[in-house]
Amino acid sequence: MLERRKEPRYPIPEIYQKDIVLKINVGPDKFVPAEVLNVSLSGIKVGDQVELAVGSVIDCSIYKPKVFTEEALFSAQVRYCIEDKDLKYYFIGAETSNGGGESWVKIFFRVHDFVVGEVYIYDPPSDLPLPDQMVSPSARSPSFQHGPV
Repeated sequence: MLERRKEPRYPIPEIYQKDIVLKINVGPDKFVPAEVLNVSLSGIKVGDQVELAVGSVIDCSIYKPKVFTEEALFSAQVRYCIEDKDLKYYFIGAETSNGGGESWVKIFFRVHDFVVGEVYIYDPPSDLPLPDQMVSPSARSPSFQHGPV
């Protein structure tokens, strides 16, 4: 598949996937859980047992105790949905937007800081470049450091 994201993708290690609760709205008052596989400033890749139509706009909520004080809402447009027939599972890529909820940038930094802080605290990977716009949490403005997302 052709890489279209302009920013690097940050994989969510399997051990932390269970800690980040993502739900996708698939109907009136019907949310299904999905696994967050990776994030970037402009997109998200999830795994789910529900097929989503390419081009559809999905409303999502994400929550991680100690990272978010409450569920953060965001919208995304499905760019691809690839079925793994052996696993009966779909790999879904979506471009995030700021409509329909919290700023995706704030959500991204919360997830990014959680994963990077937990996983790479003692052994930062040499092949994982941080883009210029990403700075350490202590160098960010207070709106990124404290308070609910």
